[in-house]
Amino acid sequence: MIPTAEISHSTLMCGSDRIHVEEVIGKGSSGIVYSGIHINTGEKIVIKTGKTSSLEAEIRILNYLKSNLKAHASIEELVLSCDLTNGLTAVVKRPLFESSSDQSLTQTLSDIPSKSTRQEAVRNIIDTFLVVLESDVAVSDVQFLIDTLSGSVLLIDVSESRMLPINQPWEKWDILDQASVLNFIQETRAILALESEYANQYMERKLASNSHTLLHEVLSH
Repeated sequence: MIPTAEISHSTLMCGSDRIHVEEVIGKGSSGIVYSGIHINTGEKIVIKTGKTSSLEAEIRILNYLKSNLKAHASIEELVLSCDLTNGLTAVVKRPLFESSSDQSLTQTLSDIPSKSTRQEAVRNIIDTFLVVLESDVAVSDVQFLIDTLSGSVLLIDVSESRMLPINQPWEKWDILDQASVLNFIQETRAILALESEYANQYMERKLASNSHTLLHEVLSH
């Protein structure tokens, strides 16, 4: 169930920030996603509106990733959030792909005709996956936007994410924590299935140069 009516082609006031809402670009159980413009800066943005209770976890995760990753280029960055009326919240995020048209974006490797571009996308997906996991976050319902022209990727919608108990050994993790990280691995592998051989080789090279003990332990399951 979509928790709020559409607000396309309107202007939101988030404190002193003026947000122009353009077209609907996605809908999910937690809200509606729009393209838009941050009027104060002229920057292209993504706006998500939904029930405050549904977006609290996403805001928390985005704030955590923002403080820990220093705006990793392949992960949506929280710009601001504000309360609207009737228990609704707006979440404003960046970036969109500045140089790409909507027609060049996909969520599947099979839509990319060039093998070299597919492999660039594979590297970017794995790099982003590892950065998120190293930050002690597991994402569920993993979604990457992929630029079919460049292989650039963007991890979108972290609303179904879970903070991991990094200070505890794997065998003492709650079963839900273990399940969430294993699901993150499985869903990412499914996205990479078309180039699975190359993905496995690249992952092995990345892990060989990574000393993150828990990362090795988790990925061995």
